[in-house]
Amino acid sequence: MDKAFLHDLDFQSPPFTWHHGNLSDRLDRAVGNDDWLDAFPNCSIFHLPRIKSDHRSLLLKLHYDSGGAPNRPFRFLADFRNKIKEWNNCVYGHLSQRKRQLVRKLAKIQHALDLSGSNSLVKQEINVRNKLENILHHEEILLKQKSRCEWLNLGDQNTSYFHRRTVLNRNFNKITVLRNSDGEWIFDPEMLKTEAVNFFQNLYGEIPRPTRSLPSNAFPKLSSKDTKFLGECVTYEEIKTALFDMVPWKAPGSDGFQAAFF
Repeated sequence: MDKAFLHDLDFQSPPFTWHHGNLSDRLDRAVGNDDWLDAFPNCSIFHLPRIKSDHRSLLLKLHYDSGGAPNRPFRFLADFRNKIKEWNNCVYGHLSQRKRQLVRKLAKIQHALDLSGSNSLVKQEINVRNKLENILHHEEILLKQKSRCEWLNLGDQNTSYFHRRTVLNRNFNKITVLRNSDGEWIFDPEMLKTEAVNFFQNLYGEIPRPTRSLPSNAFPKLSSKDTKFLGECVTYEEIKTALFDMVPWKAPGSDGFQAAFF
């Protein structure tokens, strides 16, 4: 490091980045040269909790400020969306809240392990890590369903990617401007709603006029073989083939379930 004119960057939290059994050491570190330190004098490295590896991930914050008031936990206002919170607790069990609790608990256990390699702490760490991996798995499934993304595999920790895809899909499907029948562009949200309602009322509210004459050309006819094929019952093999050809996590059907559930 001295020959390359590199400096060990300041770090926060536990001193060790690697843990295996009763052994701990700081094997991972971040370094920077003089230009880096001049550009980011307040940068700091954070040693994150271990989850799926023996090593801690390193988080670099360029403008870390250690002063000021301590972080306060976020609190909902009283009686704020009580019904939705109750439903979320029953169905998903507050995935984000449970994840934060497990990460904090895991950090405390691993900090204690860095000081004392107790077998009891090792068992607690394994138990908490298993629970956290289960929460991360369910969170990834939920976000993948929302993102409508089919080509990434579960288990690859693509949570941030799925979140971005969800936001992009939401923005893509949002209607922010329409052009009316007079060629004018409408941007006002209330006028957009009115224009959409009027368009579909005019589209589906018109009484169709009966056709008095048929085309002079003869209509194409189905052969007897095609007619017999269309009258046959659908087989289980055809249903299975069609279902397995569907993308599993795309839009749900009328029953609310996606193809993966079948």
